[in-house]
Amino acid sequence: MKIKDLLEEERDFLASWSDLISTMHKVDSKLSKLHDVVIGDKEFGTEGIIQKLKNIETDLDEIKKYDFEYIEKQIEDLKTFKSKLIGFSIAAGFIWALILELFDKVFKK
Repeated sequence: MKIKDLLEEERDFLASWSDLISTMHKVDSKLSKLHDVVIGDKEFGTEGIIQKLKNIETDLDEIKKYDFEYIEKQIEDLKTFKSKLIGFSIAAGFIWALILELFDKVFKK
């Protein structure tokens, strides 16, 4: 082989190596950005996706708990109202029957 061919091969090898290193720097930059998005960056005070998902799950658990308790309370209130309404209806029916009976006795004599 000639020296010229060896120099060309070495130059091509170094160019390929340089391209590889450049690509590695780009990949490293993109991975750093991806890491900041997923994990967050404490230096800048940003939350990552993982922390945001944990916060959302916690909020949903609280909402589910609150909604369940709220619905249970509403059901109990409606049951109480229903019981009162039934009691009032029975009492009103009894009183109405007494009033009709009194009118009947008063006006028949």
